Amino acid sequence: MAEVAERYGYTGPWLSRWVDRLDWLADEPVKQVVYDDTREGRPSELSDDEHKQFVEVLHESPEEVGYDAPACSVPLARHYLFEEFGVEYCERHIRQLMPKVGLSWKTARPEFHKSDERAQEGWENCSIENGGQRGDTAILMVAIQ
Repeated sequence: MAEVAERYGYTGPWLSRWVDRLDWLADEPVKQVVYDDTREGRPSELSDDEHKQFVEVLHESPEEVGYDAPACSVPLARHYLFEEFGVEYCERHIRQLMPKVGLSWKTARPEFHKSDERAQEGWENCSIENGGQRGDTAILMVAIQ
């Protein structure tokens, strides 16, 4: 069994556990055999009070917290967590936290899909005058009402 596991890039014990699970199919429903039980995961790096403060800050304007930004972004929230609490979360984790606290994130479009042609040309000219940064992507956090 170890040879087969190694051939496909797995360990012998891993393959052995899956073979045992497949044997359970005779007595157990597929869903119970294939999926693991849910787990809590590792403890949060933020205390309950720090998490509450972070959520409150996310719902405020970044300018109220001392940042020169019109809207909160995922990188800005990540920076705030590190500066304020010394905690470093990846951007993916922050995006996962947002819906849990009533926020969503949106990616800015390079052009507004409902704008008229003249407005798009004006925006394009403005972008070119600003160094041609038209394709840059920004991610903004938006409160869900």
